[in-house]
Amino acid sequence: MQIQGRPIFTISYHLVDYCYNLTFVARNGSYELKSAGDLECTFKIYLPYGNRVALKLRIGDSLVTSSPETSLNFQDFRNGENTCGGLLTQLQDGPSSWSHCTKPGDSERQIEIVSRENKVVLKVVVRSSDGSLDKTGSLGLKMSYRAEPVESVVGVCEFGWVILRQFCISAMEGVKLPWAQAEMECARKDGHLASIRSELDQQVLDNLLINR
Repeated sequence: MQIQGRPIFTISYHLVDYCYNLTFVARNGSYELKSAGDLECTFKIYLPYGNRVALKLRIGDSLVTSSPETSLNFQDFRNGENTCGGLLTQLQDGPSSWSHCTKPGDSERQIEIVSRENKVVLKVVVRSSDGSLDKTGSLGLKMSYRAEPVESVVGVCEFGWVILRQFCISAMEGVKLPWAQAEMECARKDGHLASIRSELDQQVLDNLLINR
């Protein structure tokens, strides 16, 4: 910042949590979150069109030694608390959303879901009701996921590609070229530009481009 003259101004700032905003785009991944006081984290999982997110969560108090409760569908937690004196987990899957509040002393709970779309957003908020770290410091979350391909869309194609007739197609991001140069770039990668020969072909391409 460079200041000239004698301006009058104010500066405001806030500390950003170490897990403030993380995005996962690989075929699979994992993350372990341990509470270190009040924090707010957002995890975004974006997979290529044609894949669903098979998500596994393990949430609870690590000091509780009992075995994790039987896996439950996240839909059982529709009534999660908006003001949670502990660890609030919120999941957004397309138009649907669920939440669950975990408080100190709660046994660990394992949750497994398969998303409706190719992306989900997981928000985790830790807030102590009385500001005491001792009560929330043992709360944590373990998250892991893997891509669950939709066979009718992906077929035998590799991750990131979808099937179009007997071909596998994918969208190339960050590349804007005239037709001839684009075809040369595809040929360099042992492929060709996609040809639209029917309304169904157009629909497949639209879905591929819109749902990235």
